[in-house]
Amino acid sequence: MRWWLLVALAGCTGPLVPVAPEPPAAYTTTGVGRGTGCGLAFLGLVPIGLGDRPRRAYDEALRAAGGSGLTDVQVTEHWYFVGIGNVYCTDVEGVGFTVR
Repeated sequence: MRWWLLVALAGCTGPLVPVAPEPPAAYTTTGVGRGTGCGLAFLGLVPIGLGDRPRRAYDEALRAAGGSGLTDVQVTEHWYFVGIGNVYCTDVEGVGFTVR
């Protein structure tokens, strides 16, 4: 295997992001929250804002729900072409909760 292929593959990785921590045994729900995080793959090669999409979407959904965490989380992804590359989006929806 060529060294440049290893470098290219290593550059395409990102950190693992825990999206929804487990709720405590006793909690009160606050409402449904939705959030979206998007990033661009410029010319299909340069990632701009792609690595932290799930975290940004989760944080936005958490703010919208008004709780300290989310439960019943659903994560979906979609993408579209914009001429200079692809935009990839992660959507997070969940029910907010607070600890009793």
